[in-house]
Amino acid sequence: MRNIFVFSVLLFFLVIGNNFGQAADNFKKPKIKRVSEAYGFIKGQQYSLDLIKKELPQFRMSILKAQTSFNSNFGKAKEEIKRYLAESLGQNDFNQYEQTLVSELEKMLGDQIFTEEIAENFITEVENRAKGNIVSTVLETLLSFQFLDSPQDEFTSGFTTIFKTKGHLKSKNTDWQIKVPKSWKTEEADRPNIIQKFTSDYGAGNQIIMLMVK
Repeated sequence: MRNIFVFSVLLFFLVIGNNFGQAADNFKKPKIKRVSEAYGFIKGQQYSLDLIKKELPQFRMSILKAQTSFNSNFGKAKEEIKRYLAESLGQNDFNQYEQTLVSELEKMLGDQIFTEEIAENFITEVENRAKGNIVSTVLETLLSFQFLDSPQDEFTSGFTTIFKTKGHLKSKNTDWQIKVPKSWKTEEADRPNIIQKFTSDYGAGNQIIMLMVK
């Protein structure tokens, strides 16, 4: 039963991605698709939690705890993503997108029967997501919007990754490491003295860190 539930959620994301693809292609940018996937992820999670709360009210407190934990780390991201999509698509197209989103959720998850085991597993999954255990690139997108106005807080909140120069072809035998925000995209650089570069907003931002060695 749990495998069926997980499969339904994954299938939902595929359908939403296909339905939204035509509108996104007009922008010729991958960011709009990435952001729409992150928004669908949040909406799908909330829809599932609401269903569990309705069918199994004994889990209300556990759901509230999981939601509070998730919103403390990614609550702002949801509002900023919603604002970005509305501005990028236009309010009318965004409203239509949300209607399609809800409609697909109702079709794919509306008849889902939640056992206590499924409910407990999903609530635990939401708690883990609150700690950053979220599939890429949804995690990076959520983080970039969560810390849109205060990127330094991504460091203090612990959402970082470590890059090590040891063993890199361009490192010239140097051995050191730095912490980089998880929302920044790691990429190889063309110039011979640049070991690695990192770009904010998972590659779509205007801030870049470049590691150079001479």
